[in-house]
Amino acid sequence: TSFNIPSLRRLCRRRVILARISSLGKEVEVLTRDGKKLTGIMGEATVDGFQLKLEVKVKEEGSKRKITKEETITLSYTEVKTTKMIIRFK
Repeated sequence: TSFNIPSLRRLCRRRVILARISSLGKEVEVLTRDGKKLTGIMGEATVDGFQLKLEVKVKEEGSKRKITKEETITLSYTEVKTTKMIIRFK
């Protein structure tokens, strides 16, 4: 059996996109190729990449405590090494 390499790449890319779409709106942990571990809620997924909503604690000037802000970042599929869905039992 011979495989057509471009069609195999399209199939693999399609599987990756479908896996990302199934975890939309759910909490995931993303490990990037440069070793950063990001935890957030999966946002919009496109052909080129996906969005991740993070909660970042920032200390503003004049305030005593850190304030939690929501930040949205866009990651391409080439930047991501692994993505795991986080399951929490409350």
